[in-house]
Amino acid sequence: MKIRFTHVPTVLYAPAATLALVLVSSAHAGLTLQMNIIHDCYGQNYTFAPNLYLNDNGGDSTPITYDQIYSPTMDFTGGVGTGSQNNRNNFPDFGSLMQVITNGAWQLILNVGDPSQHSYTFTVSSTLAGNPYVNVVVDYPPDGATNVPPLPNFVWQGPANAGAPIVYVFQYPDFFQYAFPSVTDTNTTDPPALAAGDYSFNIYYEANVSASVMATTPRDGSGNPPPNWDSKALFDTSSQAGFTVVVPQTNPPVNLIGGHTNIIHYTFDNSGNLGLDSSGNGNDLNGTSGWGPPPSFSFSTNAKAGGGAVQFFGNNSMDAFFQTFTAWTNTLSGSFSVSVWINTTNTVGYDGDNLNGYNDQSVIDADIVGGGVIPVGLTGSRAAFLTIDADGNADTLHSQQSVTTGRYVHIVSTRDQTTGQKCIYINGRLDSSDYATLELLTGETFATVGGWGGTGYTGLVDDVQLYTGVLQAADVSNLYANPGATVPNYAGTNASSPLTLGKALNATNLIWTSSGDASWFPETTHSYDGVSAVQSGSLLDSQSSLLQTSVTGPGTLTFWWQYMANDDSFDLEFEIDGNDTDDLNINYDTSWTQDTWTIPAGVHTLTWDANTFNDTGSSPTDAGWVGDVVFTPASTAPSPVTLLPPALVGTNFQFSFVSQANHTNYVQYSTNLANTNWLPYSTIIGDGTTKSVTVPANTQAQEYFRVETQ
Repeated sequence: MKIRFTHVPTVLYAPAATLALVLVSSAHAGLTLQMNIIHDCYGQNYTFAPNLYLNDNGGDSTPITYDQIYSPTMDFTGGVGTGSQNNRNNFPDFGSLMQVITNGAWQLILNVGDPSQHSYTFTVSSTLAGNPYVNVVVDYPPDGATNVPPLPNFVWQGPANAGAPIVYVFQYPDFFQYAFPSVTDTNTTDPPALAAGDYSFNIYYEANVSASVMATTPRDGSGNPPPNWDSKALFDTSSQAGFTVVVPQTNPPVNLIGGHTNIIHYTFDNSGNLGLDSSGNGNDLNGTSGWGPPPSFSFSTNAKAGGGAVQFFGNNSMDAFFQTFTAWTNTLSGSFSVSVWINTTNTVGYDGDNLNGYNDQSVIDADIVGGGVIPVGLTGSRAAFLTIDADGNADTLHSQQSVTTGRYVHIVSTRDQTTGQKCIYINGRLDSSDYATLELLTGETFATVGGWGGTGYTGLVDDVQLYTGVLQAADVSNLYANPGATVPNYAGTNASSPLTLGKALNATNLIWTSSGDASWFPETTHSYDGVSAVQSGSLLDSQSSLLQTSVTGPGTLTFWWQYMANDDSFDLEFEIDGNDTDDLNINYDTSWTQDTWTIPAGVHTLTWDANTFNDTGSSPTDAGWVGDVVFTPASTAPSPVTLLPPALVGTNFQFSFVSQANHTNYVQYSTNLANTNWLPYSTIIGDGTTKSVTVPANTQAQEYFRVETQ
C-alpha cells in the first residue's frame, strides 16, 4: 500500500461549553497561494499542488461561496470554501511540469457563482532549470521486505540542502508513527516496537523555494489586485517503502548452544603493525599483495572501534602466511563466524551479481580456485557471502539492504557446516540466510583482508574478528552494540540439562515420542524462532521418521514447519489419528510455513511423518523441521461436577469425581455451611479422567467439600 501524506492545516476544536463570537465584515478574507512542487522519488513522478488558504489578513472567515484558481491548461486547480476543488496531475519529469505551470495565464475567481463574483489573472514563473535536490532513497527496509524486525533501524539517503525531514510509519487503518530527525540524519530507530503486520515507511523533505518559483500579484480587468494577497512556494521530495514486520515468538533460552572460540582479532589500532592479532593467538597478517599503482592500504584514524582502521584503495591487500594462513583456512573450512566493520560508498557490478572474485569487491576471502569461501564481499551496494565446494558448486548469499552508505556498517557472516545454513547480519540484526553445501570448504591457497587480483576493496575496514563455530543472534547484537568487544569463548552444550523434544518445540506441556527408521532430534542451528526446533532423522529410500504427541480436544493447534530436499523423493506430512491432512511438498525446498488446525473433542494422536516412500534416489541430507507447537484448548462452559460417594481408604477418607478436560477444578471445603465460607483445599487440572481427593481422618469432626469448575 502506497500512502501519500499531504499538508493539512491544523484545526483546533474548542470545548463544547465555550461560546465563540464571530464579527462580520464586508471585506473579503486575505488569501495565500501555496504552491507545492512534489517529487515522489519512489514513483519518479513530479506534480504541482496549488493550494489556497485564508491568511487572516482580511475580514470574513470564509468566502460567500468559494474561491478558486485555475491553471492555463486546467491541469491544476486549488480553492478554499465549500464546493472548491483541488486537482493535480503527475508529470514524468521536472521540465514537463514547469513547462505547463509557467506558460499562460492563471485565473483567480472570488465567490464563484455569487453576484459578487470577481475574476483576476496572474502568471507563475520559475528560475529552476531542474530538480534542485538529490533524490530521496530508502536503503532499509527495501521495498517489499518481508522479514523486518519489530524495531527496525530505518536508513535512507536524502538532500542535505533541504529542510529537516519528516519520517512516517503507517499501517492501515489506524497506526501512524512519526519522527523529526535532523537534516543531517540518515537513519532512525523509533520505539515502540512494531507489531506484526504490513507497514509503509515514508520520508519527506520540504524546502522553501519562494525565491525561485513565483506568482505575480493577480489583477482584474481594471488592474486592481485582490485584497490581502500573498504567495509562497515549497518543494517536497519524498520516497517510501512497504515492508512486513515479523515478530519472533519469545521463548525461554534453550540450554543447548554450540560453542565458539575467537581465533583472530585485528583492531588495526597499531599504526606501526596494522596486521597485529590482539586475540593472543599470534595470527598476525604478515604479508601484502599489490596489483596497481600507489597508494596502497594505509592506517586511518577514521575508526569505528579504538583509535585506528585500515584504508584500502582497491589495489592492495593484507595477506595471511604460515601459521596465520592455516588458522584462517582451517576455521573457514567448517563452521565459522566473521565480524567486520566497513565504511565505503564504492560499488562494483550490480546488487544481484554472483560473488566470484572478478566484477565485485572482496573484503575478506580465502581463495575460490578449487573450493573456498569469501565470507564478506560486495556486489553492487549489497553485502555478499560466497561458498564453493570441491565440485565447484557455488552459492552467493546477498544482504537485503545496502551497505555502501558512506558510514560504518557492521557485517557478520556465519556458516553452520552441519546444516549448510549461511547467515548475513547487518548492524546487529539477521538480514538474510540460505542453505548451501555441507562439505568442508578446502583447497585454499591464500587468505586476505582487502581483496585480491584486481577485485580489491575500496574503503575503510575496522575490527575484523574470526570465530570457530556459529555465533548466536544475541552474540552478534552485542558485537554491534559494543564495537571492539569480542564474544567470550564458549565450550558448548551443558550436558546436565539436555535439550528435549518438548523444550525444542516450546511445548513441554505435551508428551513427545519419535519412532521409525530414524528418530527426530532437537537442534538449535535451524529454527523459525531463532532458538530451537526438531529435525527429522537421516533417511534412505523407503524409510520414515515419525514425531508424535497426543492432545485432548476441542482446541486449536498451530505449528511451524519446513523441509529441504533435492527432489520429490522426500515428503513431510502431518496426520491426525493416522489420517493424512496436509503435505509440505511445494517445489522441494520450502520456507518456514505456519499451519493451523482445529482439533475436535476427544483424545487425538498428532503425527509428523518424514518419509521417502514416493520415489527412489533420496538423499540422507533431505530433512524436515518442526518448531513452535502451540495447542490452545477451546473455551467451553464447564458442566456441573458430580461427586462420587466417599470411602474410607486406610486411615483417610477419599472421594472422587470425573474431571473435565481443558478446565481447572477447584476443590474447596467449609466447616460451617451456615456462613458459606468456602476455603481452598486443592486445585486439579482436568483431563477427562477420574480424580481422587484424600482427606485425613483426623481432621475436624465435620467438614463439607465441593468442586468448582472453571
